[in-house]
Amino acid sequence: MATITKAQIISEDGGLKLFQLLLPDLNMVGGKNTTNIDSPISSGKRCFSVFRGNGKYLFKDHYTKLSGDIFEMIAKMNKLESKKDFKTVLQIIQGLMDGNKIGRAHV
Repeated sequence: MATITKAQIISEDGGLKLFQLLLPDLNMVGGKNTTNIDSPISSGKRCFSVFRGNGKYLFKDHYTKLSGDIFEMIAKMNKLESKKDFKTVLQIIQGLMDGNKIGRAHV
């Protein structure tokens, strides 16, 4: 199995499909979600937003003030550090894309 790359994920749709897979309540219109949703990375309710910026989709958890791209969100969901554990984050994404449940991502 070939591991997916960051460039492949971002170049396809800026990470939107992964955000939508992991956040089933996400309703995107015009590059941003229509209403805040419960956070997948904190105990905050209706405090999580997704928006398009710099050619990719980003998130903001308004409860914790954390923000980042799909890689950062998946790392936080799995109690990882996105830079240090990037290879593991890519493996989790590959598993999600292959239909497997790898790590503790909420699918």
